[in-house]
Amino acid sequence: RRVLRVSKDISISSFDNSPLAKKSVYNLTSVVYPGQQIGAMAAEMLLKYLQTGKVQGGIKIPPAIKLRGSIKNLSNHKAKEG
Repeated sequence: RRVLRVSKDISISSFDNSPLAKKSVYNLTSVVYPGQQIGAMAAEMLLKYLQTGKVQGGIKIPPAIKLRGSIKNLSNHKAKEG
């Protein structure tokens, strides 16, 4: 049985940047989920809909990543052939 080490052999990340990601044993890298921004945009869209009766198209929110200690550094990594 092989033992894998986080950030040495494998990388682990989470989604939503919850408080548990910060407090975990591995100090998880996480995709930041901007809940407050999404809620504010949803409220604006709802108000516009109530005023105009028209539904606005989709919205794109660029992703953000909070880097912590659970991702392997591949900057000096050479790909294995074969």
